[in-house]
Formats: sequence, C-alpha cells, structure tokens
Amino acid sequence: TTVEADEVITVTLSNQSGNAILAVDNIGTSSFTDDDIATLSVADISISEASSVVTVTTTLTGDVAAAFTVDIATSNGTATSGVGNDYTANNTTLNFAGNNAETQTFNVTILEDFAVESPDEIFNITLTNITGGLVTILDNTAIVTILDNDSCSAGGVPPTLDGAVVSQFCDVINQNLDAYVSNMAPVNSELMWSTNADPLVTSDHLVGSIAVAADTYFGFFYDALNSCASPTISVSLTLSTTAFAGTPSDGQACDSTADGGNTIIDLDDQLTGEDAGSWVLITSPAGASITITAGNVVNFIGQPFGDYDFTYTTSGAVAPCGDDTASVTIEVIDCTIPCDSGNMAPVLDISPATNFCDTVNQDLNDYTTSVDLPNAVLTWSANPDPLEVVNHLANTVINAPGTYYGFFYDAVNSCASPVLEINIVLNFSPTVDTTTPDSVCGSGAMTLEATASVGGTLNWFDSPTGGVFLGTGLTFSTPTITTTTTYYVEATANGCTSVREAVIASVNIQPTTGSASNVSVCSVSDNGAPTSLDLDSTLVGANAGSWIIITDPSGTATIGTDNIVDFAGLMNGDYIFSYTTNTAIAPCVNGTVQVTVTVIDCIVDTDGDGLTDGEELILGTDPNDSDTDDDTIEDGEEVMNGTDPLDPCDPNLTSACNPADTDMEITKTVDNATPMVGEQIMFTVTLTNLTVDRIIDIVVTDLLDSGFEYVSHTASLGAYNETTGEWEIAELLDNESAALEIMVTVLEEGILENTAALTESLPNDGITANNIATVTVEANSPIPAECGLVFNQFSPNADGTNDLLVISCIDLFPNITLEIFDRYGNSVFEGQQYDNTWDGTGKNGDLPNGTYFYILNLGQDNLDVKKGWIQIIR
Repeated sequence: TTVEADEVITVTLSNQSGNAILAVDNIGTSSFTDDDIATLSVADISISEASSVVTVTTTLTGDVAAAFTVDIATSNGTATSGVGNDYTANNTTLNFAGNNAETQTFNVTILEDFAVESPDEIFNITLTNITGGLVTILDNTAIVTILDNDSCSAGGVPPTLDGAVVSQFCDVINQNLDAYVSNMAPVNSELMWSTNADPLVTSDHLVGSIAVAADTYFGFFYDALNSCASPTISVSLTLSTTAFAGTPSDGQACDSTADGGNTIIDLDDQLTGEDAGSWVLITSPAGASITITAGNVVNFIGQPFGDYDFTYTTSGAVAPCGDDTASVTIEVIDCTIPCDSGNMAPVLDISPATNFCDTVNQDLNDYTTSVDLPNAVLTWSANPDPLEVVNHLANTVINAPGTYYGFFYDAVNSCASPVLEINIVLNFSPTVDTTTPDSVCGSGAMTLEATASVGGTLNWFDSPTGGVFLGTGLTFSTPTITTTTTYYVEATANGCTSVREAVIASVNIQPTTGSASNVSVCSVSDNGAPTSLDLDSTLVGANAGSWIIITDPSGTATIGTDNIVDFAGLMNGDYIFSYTTNTAIAPCVNGTVQVTVTVIDCIVDTDGDGLTDGEELILGTDPNDSDTDDDTIEDGEEVMNGTDPLDPCDPNLTSACNPADTDMEITKTVDNATPMVGEQIMFTVTLTNLTVDRIIDIVVTDLLDSGFEYVSHTASLGAYNETTGEWEIAELLDNESAALEIMVTVLEEGILENTAALTESLPNDGITANNIATVTVEANSPIPAECGLVFNQFSPNADGTNDLLVISCIDLFPNITLEIFDRYGNSVFEGQQYDNTWDGTGKNGDLPNGTYFYILNLGQDNLDVKKGWIQIIR
C-alpha cells in the first residue's frame, strides 16, 4: 500500500539439463505499475481574535516510499497581514518522512484590534510545490476564520451621574460637565458631551467639556474608532440672575410747606433700575413718627430735623441667587432758609462704566442726566460734605480712582443739594505669563498650557479676536486635528482682559520613504543595458534622506555622487541598500526602507524568452520571468509582434483593463423603399470604427420585424444569427468598416421599419447618438389580375345595362386618374379620383359612337400607367 515508483523484475534462465538448449535471449523483464495513492490535506479552522496564534495541521493519508517536502504560506482574504492589520504573514517548507497519518503544523500570529468587524474576516493558508514524493494534494487551501471578539468600546451602560454636583447657577455659568460623572470611561472610549440626545450626531458634540450657557447636555462614552456610543445621561443647567436693588440717591425734605417747601418724598424716586421689593425705616431723629404709605410715599411735615435712613430689599431672587438691598438717606431741613440748590441730588445715569482697566479718563458729568439749575451749578467734589468748597473739583474729567460726589451748589447762599455718590474703581489687566505649545506626528489630540499673573483666569479661543470660546483653565485639550492649528489664550480678572497670545498645536509630517522597487542591473552590458544605477530612481514619493550599503557580495561597491552606483565588473548577486529619511521633526521619526539590486550577466537569457537579460533591463521587463505582464504571451514574442510586454491589456484587451470609451457609427440602407408584398429587398448595415483604437467583442442587434421574412445574409466580417438578430464581430481595427447585407421577403403591406443597434463592445462606445440606425419601408399590395376595365365597350343609353365605364378594384386606388381622347388626340374627358360614373358625356354633350383611347394612372409610384381603347355603342 506504499506509494512508490514503478518496480522492475528480471527473470534469467540458466542451468539447463538434458538436451535442453537455452535461447540466445535467456533474460526477460517485467514491471509492476504502482496503483497506491497518498494525499495531503489541510483543514479549515476558526480562531478567536483574542488568540495570539492559530495552528494549522497538514495531514498525510497513506504511506510514501520516500521523504518529501511541501511549501505552505499565508495569503490575504478579507483579513489582511501587516502591522495594524489582522495577522502576521508567514511561509515555510514542511518536511514529511512519508508515514501514513503523519502531520506537520504551521503557526500564524493573530493580531488583535479593537475595531468591530462583521462578517468575521478570513485569510488563506495554501500548500504548493510538492517535491521529492509521489503525493496528491487533496485539499490545498485552509480557510482561517478570525472570529471577531470586539464590540463597541463605549459599552452599553451610561456614565454614572453624580447628583450631588449643583446644576443651578447665579449670573454666570462656567461649568466643567465632566464633574457630573463619577466613573471613568471604558478603555478605548472617552467621555463626550452633546446638546443632541442622539450621541451619534457628531456635529453636535462639544469641543471640550466646559458649558457656558443654560441648556440640557447629554453625556455618554464614545468609541471614535467604531463610531458608536453608550446610552446617555442628561444634565440640565439653569441660570438665575441676582436681584438688583437699584442705584440709590439721597434726598432732602422740608418740615413744613412754608416758602413752598416740599415735605413729601416718594422713596421709589430715590432708586434707579431696581427690581421689585419693599421699604423699611431703619433710623430717624428722636421724636420722629414716620409712615410709609402703600405707594412708598413719606410725608415729613412736622417731623424733626435730621437724617432719616431707609432700606430697600428686593423680594424676587431665585436660588441660588439672593436678594439685594440699598440704603437711602432723606435729610429733613428748615426750608425757610433761602437756597436755590434744591432738595434733590443730581439724577444718576447708570450707563457709563465705573470700573476701569489700567487707566482712568472719565468725565464725571457723564454719570448724571441733570444740568445746572438757574441759580445753582452742577459741582463735583472729593469730599462728601458739599459745603467744603476747598475740595470742589475745578475739572470734571478725572484720572484717578476714588469716590466722587455730585451736587447742585448755590454759591450765593453757600448751600448745596443732597449729593450723588459715584465710586470709581481702577483695576489692572492680568497678563499671560507663559505659553507651552504641543506637537504630534500625523494627527491627534494635544494639550496646550499657559500661566497667568496672580488672580488671572485663562480663557481659550479659536481666533485672535472674537471667535468660539473653547474652555477655561491652565490647560486646553485640542480635538483630534490633522493640520497645524493656532489657538489663543487670554487672562481675565476683575473685568479686565489681556491681549490674546497664540499657542500653536503643531501637526508634523511623518517623513515617508515612498514606494521602493527592487531592480536588476548588469555587471556585463549588452545592447546598451545599464551597468550603473541611480539609487534615487528606485523610490517614488520619498522625502529627503541618505543611502548606505547593507549587503555587498563584491565587497567593493561604493555609492557615488548623486547616489549613483557603478556595478560594471562587480560580482553578480543581490546588493542591499538602505535609505533613511532625514527630515523628521519630533515627535515624528525618520523612516527606513531597503532596496535589493540584483546584479546579473546581461548577455545571457535567463528566462528563455528570446531576450537577453540586458535587453530586458532596457525594456523594463523581468529577466527572470518570461511573461512579465502575465498575459500568456512571452516577452520576446510581444517585442517581435510590436505589442507591449509590460501591458497585460496589449494585445489581450479585457474589461479588467478599464479602457477609455471609443466611438463607432452605424448606418443602414435598403435597396427598395416601396416594394410590393411578396418582393425581396436587401438591407445593408455598415459599422465604422471612427477612432484609431482597436475594438473587440462587438455585437450589433438587427432582429427582423414581423413584416419581413429572412432569406439570406452576407457579412464582410463576423457572423450573423438570423434567429437572435445578433451580428458578432470579434475585432474592428482603427477606422475599419464592416458591412452586413440581409435579404428578406416583404410579408405585409403598410409602413414597416427595420432597426440595427450597437449593443456591446470593448471598449465601451461612449457616444450613443450614432449607435442606432432605422430604415422605413412602405409596402404595397400587388394588383389583382381581375383589376382594370370590366369591358372596353359600353352603351350609355340609360337602359340600366352597361351604361357606365367601370374599372374593377377601384377602391384599391383612391388617387386614380382617367383621361379619354378621341381618334384625333383631343381630350374629351378627364377625371381625378375617378369613381366609375362616366356615362360617355363629353365637354359638349354626349359623345358619338366610335372608338376612343384612354390613359389610366392608378396613382401609385410603383405601378405603370395603363393605356388602351374603348368603344361607345349607343
């Protein structure tokens, strides 16, 4: 049962006895043809992506007389090999001793990733090249299925909401949303926020986690690799406003109405811009008895002189904001003393700012809408006592912070109105002291840093002015970016803001070694084949770098100027050179690639294709492959035939070559456009290649209408199938034409059409306007034999018998014309669309008996005009 080569036995006759005589040929041979079978097979296997190695077993079934080897290697399916892919490519040679049930194993490393892949990916392991044994490969390919173990890294559980973190804010929101989540994001996902309940609408994702406006925000874990997310949580931020008790101003009232004094004060008039609230009296002179009416009006008539202090408290604050208070002092005076300054302080204008950054240059008059009184001047002082004239300001424009008091001053009577108090505050802008940029290679997220002067808060933006607010803090984490981007940071404190400073997030380009090609060069030249090589020509798209020699069989190779190596006279073999880029900017690193230069004797023809190795180097073909472009035609034959040995589509054009569109034109004619039913006519279809390109696999469809019957055809090229109507042409060269003649019999009368259309070609015909042609045929019925004059004698005598000249089948000829002539050639009757009603009447009455002549036109182009004689017998 052991598989072995056919065996031979030899039979020799000897030692005869008696009178036996041995023949001259006393040796015979016979052989045994081995009919045993041994097979190799490799089985499919499935393996989890989490497994680091898959082991594939190759099994020998049957004994083999001699040891043998077989090659085994991986190849890509939907799974691909290489770093960052699915598995590590491998190949080796398996050695079998030849024993039945013997097995050999082959290991392949599985590379785990985090991408969700569906369906499961596969790659192939294939047996080839059995040597040294008589073995059949029963199943040469094992399909390895990598069972995907990945799922969305974001998981199916939403972030854990920390309900203890406040979500109600007063006056301003600047909240890190991440504070509402108490657990970490799963591996390979990140905590993200959006204003959209659908976490997969990435355009609504927030840049960063800082919220500055009241809204509902949705938090979730997001797996960017697989574009998936966990369920969401929602956080609603609300914003309330601190109540404002208004800007107060003090006043004066009279204790009596003498001299027109005002005793009534509306407390609400002493406030500007206040929210809703209520008044209470805090202090008053001894003996005072004050009542605040429902309208917040107080009458001071009869009240003691002195200061009355009132407090106003708002009542509409919403937590966490609180209510506000303001205090107003009303001074009750003796109004009988003459003073033209009035008893009301100047009216406050709240629109100008009172807080300044770095410098003050402000006109105090801007803080009031009041103007001078007839006998009192609007005056400002740094002293709260308006009667301290020495402190009155000569210039209302100030340059220093402090508290200033405005009032109406009556210089004649040395008296003043109540004062308007203005507090001017000077703050200094903070500074951005340091900035720290960041960089990444290719693309990614970066962390930018900055520091501010004491008390400064750092705010990050996407432009030097205005723009989008990105976040607050000493650091800012950029989103994933692919190009260098400049961000901007400013410092703010006490309402003052610094100039924004640029901080650059640099995306550095990873240098590439380009696409490298191994090449061959001559050590001995033939027909001008190169013996030197510009190493740079083996790279496409490489960044700047330098070459070194890794392997040098001769030991004397050198890299010359412009990276040219001269191999003339050097030992044949593989020379390996390494190229390393030198333009990397950290964190990018320089890349390295190796190129193998095979040095050969170019006078020989290694692959036996009729071209020397030197000729093949000049052509660019592979001197070790007789059919470089794998089109089943050897390189030498293609060169001899004038086709391209590097182009698999020349001359074997296929759809896989994806050739450019071409253009052909169809024309069609008929030799008789008005035949009679039963006649034969000839259609001629002409197909012309209007380009200089070769066109193959052409199909023109010309299926005959039911009104025609096929008789025969003649094609100058290709073959026509009358059943399918397809005219197939294998090839049409540049500007070449082909013709198809189809003979048919006309079966029915009427308007008949015949159409020829181009339906297939390679390359495709890109201009369809001339891909179809139609001819129209007007078929007529033949004239029956009985059609014509019924009698050429008639007797128009009104006896009811043979009174009219009758033409049979007249209904077949609606355009018939009849003209009658006497024997002298004179026209005596003419009828258009004759209707069998002529009774022998001429232009001057009844015609006499005699012989007359007629011309009968049936009104059809394909029918002859008829002529003859008639006789009138009365």
